[in-house]
Amino acid sequence: MQPEEQLKCEFLLLKIYCSSKSLFFAKKPRYSTQSPCAPKKPMWLNKIKMKLKKKNYHKVGEFVQDVRLIFQNHSTYYKNHKFVMLGHQQEAKFEVDFKDLFGIQETIVERITPSGSIILL
Repeated sequence: MQPEEQLKCEFLLLKIYCSSKSLFFAKKPRYSTQSPCAPKKPMWLNKIKMKLKKKNYHKVGEFVQDVRLIFQNHSTYYKNHKFVMLGHQQEAKFEVDFKDLFGIQETIVERITPSGSIILL
């Protein structure tokens, strides 16, 4: 990863930590080992922080994949609980911040149907 990309990833992680709701995701999760929903590969913010510090990420995508894994694991484990919304909110904020910081713009494609209607894809 280039130094600028490293700094951006560190900044994104800091933005996550700044949310009071993200404290839940900072430490290693304690999933019940009896639960069939327990993730095979747990991930947490402090682990990502250490991987960034040790420069273990070679690509931005690896960092993003680990952050997303936190929220995927949370969503799977808490799928039938109102607590699942905490993960969805934090994930949505991360995605917006990530796209904003890395200048990723979603493109809107317009398609005209045979009847003349416009569909946004």
